[in-house]
Amino acid sequence: MNTDIIRTGRWLLVIVLVALAFRLVSVLSLEPVVQWHDGEEYHRLAGSLFESRSYLSPEGRPTASWPPGYPVFLSLLGRKVLAVRLLQAFLGAITVLIAYSIARRYFGVRKSLLAATLLAIYPLHIYVAGVHYPVVLLTLLLGAIILMLLDTLEGGSLRKAFFAGLLGGIVALTAASSLLALVLAVVWLIWEGRRRWGRLSLRLGLVFLIPMVLVVGAWSIRNYIVLGSPVVVSTNGGYNFWIGNYPGTRATTGNREIPGRVEAELDLRATVSGEVEIERAFYRKGFEYIKAAPGRFITLTLAKALNFWRFYPEPLSRGLRSWEKIASILSYGLLLPFGLYWVVRNARGKAGVRLVIIFFITYTILHAIYISKVRFRLPLDMFLLIAAAGGIGDLAKRLNLRLLEP
Repeated sequence: MNTDIIRTGRWLLVIVLVALAFRLVSVLSLEPVVQWHDGEEYHRLAGSLFESRSYLSPEGRPTASWPPGYPVFLSLLGRKVLAVRLLQAFLGAITVLIAYSIARRYFGVRKSLLAATLLAIYPLHIYVAGVHYPVVLLTLLLGAIILMLLDTLEGGSLRKAFFAGLLGGIVALTAASSLLALVLAVVWLIWEGRRRWGRLSLRLGLVFLIPMVLVVGAWSIRNYIVLGSPVVVSTNGGYNFWIGNYPGTRATTGNREIPGRVEAELDLRATVSGEVEIERAFYRKGFEYIKAAPGRFITLTLAKALNFWRFYPEPLSRGLRSWEKIASILSYGLLLPFGLYWVVRNARGKAGVRLVIIFFITYTILHAIYISKVRFRLPLDMFLLIAAAGGIGDLAKRLNLRLLEP
């Protein structure tokens, strides 16, 4: 076997073990309790699935109030908090391998190892390994989808297109904000593949789309049966739209309470009954706010779009310590310019970069319209870190430094 391959494999193994060690130290230092409201809800729904094989509200009624993907994942581990954290630590380490594999489509070995290293020691991803949020799972799945789609475009593999679509359905049912990007990824695959594969590109796109439709469609049929409406993913979109545009909301508010909002929410809920009807009522009220003050909506949406890419993790959770913010600024904050530089510089020439841009733009727009939280962005940070490795490599080359060559 080639000596360089063996050496690269050893370095990659070391990086993965470092990633795992950091995450294990982080999760083992935590109290064995679920933190934050969203985590508690995911944990409760997982318990409902584990104990009764049903997706139920706190009142014991069938619900679609939260996307089902992450609760299903938690239920497979029997709601054991430490087991979830340990598995997420391992999945985070595996994601480092995926990041390296994606980077190798564009870089030499050294820059790809740098990309893997950046992800391995990335403070925000180390942090989320210990919380009951779907960030780790989504990062792994999105990375796998991007990698399969790049291979599909390169080799015309119908099998990889199918498995990418299957994972895409799971991702859509884990984070509804992924659905638009995944649909546009179908268009991307057909468009980018037309020159290389001709009519086969349409087949590739359909093979990618069909399993997504089947997975999401099965959940929608379930919702039609138990709720009387074919809810695509969840019924919390209306509420998030309402609080994201409620008078007094700022870019950094997220779902934190502001004066008068609790009372307004209770009044609105009292006007209708039923989960689907309540969601529609929240949407109607949110559009009333926008219609009454369209200028405010535009400025608030732009501010939330900028907040989506802010340097430190609030409002990821409450009570963050100052050193955690500093760690984020010194990692994400310093790497963001390098990543954006490389993405912009390579957008025209590389199809895979254009695919990642689709995810960047759609995630940003949707969360700017609804609520803007950094944790919703974190699954995309892997691609930003890969791009940052490319940007750093370009800078090193301009400075005649050969550290990252070949």
